[in-house]
Amino acid sequence: MDESVSAGDAPLVHERAQQFILDLIKGPGYRAGDRIPSERELSEMTGISRMTVRKAIGHLVDRGVLERRGTAGTFLPTAVIKRPVSEGMFSHGISDIVRQCGGEPGSRLLVFERHAADARVADRLGIRTGDPVIVMRRLRTVNGQPFCIETTHMADARVPGLVADDLLGQRSFYDLLEQRYGIRMHGGEGVISVTTASPQEAGLLDLGRDTSVLLFQAVSLDVNNRPMEFLHSVNHPRMVVFRSA
Repeated sequence: MDESVSAGDAPLVHERAQQFILDLIKGPGYRAGDRIPSERELSEMTGISRMTVRKAIGHLVDRGVLERRGTAGTFLPTAVIKRPVSEGMFSHGISDIVRQCGGEPGSRLLVFERHAADARVADRLGIRTGDPVIVMRRLRTVNGQPFCIETTHMADARVPGLVADDLLGQRSFYDLLEQRYGIRMHGGEGVISVTTASPQEAGLLDLGRDTSVLLFQAVSLDVNNRPMEFLHSVNHPRMVVFRSA
């Protein structure tokens, strides 16, 4: 197929092919494990040569967005993070869960701030409205790919001296709580639901607009059954599954 482009235009055509595939698989018709159209079909759909489509697919495979399965074709990867739905899920941080799933955890700190607790947060943490709380929002990754956005509220009085630098690097936050503050998580209560990603969440998770995501909200308790953490976790629908232990 003749794309009628000069050598200088080739990167633009490659990017257009790649973006077409990304838009296609972000749509509601695709889920983890689904097969995408063949190179020939994609070439016919886009009017772009099969060679360029093949290169675009190769780049997406390198990024972990797609995976090739021999002669069977190219597929969306199956969910890589299996988050347990049990009391044990409150005893391990997300970094530990990623490692248990065979991945390399990563984290990018988006927000670290202190402000007064509103009535909703105060009720979850067992403190008074207006008491100071720490808010932390982190983009969590596996093998460099974003899979969830976690926002944590904690009473400032329970983690005195905690600063943003404490959350940099790959150290487990739960390990930090135990080693510095003697706080050991033991149980909690959580709710899993489906919601629509906000524009900011969709951008961070590399999802299309109005994509449905898995929302996990929970209150984590320490060994003395004190509420320590109020968690709001937005999870990539094709990279995360919640399962019973």
